[in-house]
Amino acid sequence: MTNGVEGRLTRVERTSKRREKITAVATQYIMERGFENLSVNDLAAAVGISVGGMYRYIDTKVDLLVMVCQNIYGDLRDELGEVAAGPEPVATKMRWAIELYLSSCEDKREQIAMMYREYRSLPTDAQREYKQRELAIGSVFADLIRSGIQHGSFRSVDPTVVAMNIVFLGHLPALKSWALHDIACSSEQLRHQQCELLMSSLGV
Repeated sequence: MTNGVEGRLTRVERTSKRREKITAVATQYIMERGFENLSVNDLAAAVGISVGGMYRYIDTKVDLLVMVCQNIYGDLRDELGEVAAGPEPVATKMRWAIELYLSSCEDKREQIAMMYREYRSLPTDAQREYKQRELAIGSVFADLIRSGIQHGSFRSVDPTVVAMNIVFLGHLPALKSWALHDIACSSEQLRHQQCELLMSSLGV
């Protein structure tokens, strides 16, 4: 017989998996139909729970958009922070961080495009949180750039401007997918070229 602790862990795991499924299906539906046309009833049916069960995870329909928003960057800020805190030379850490960020944005390009489209539908506090997540990611790059300048590894630049260039470039696959469609190189090659472009702006 399962003891209380294990039972609670099982319920937590089930809740987490259900929430992940709701977020995934909500993302798909919002991208296909737009947030205004999203039906909680349809979403509940697709997830395999009752409408009442759905409202155990949300209070209002807009909470679904907030869940999708929160899922875009996930733990990326922490992952970038781990790279930045490593013992490697700052230029190496910068390359790794850029590659990690660009790869993550490519994986979430559909969600990022959706968020640009649906951002106005987010409540004010969720808009603020989304901005803060992007600013926190940018701050990791800005701090790395400052460190590189101080140690003579990077040329003198405005760290905030270059950091924002990195953030914007990560959104390129989401906003300009049509322009990238016929480019004769793989996603990995494109990321490498983007990384080299950014590193060259630092004099590396």
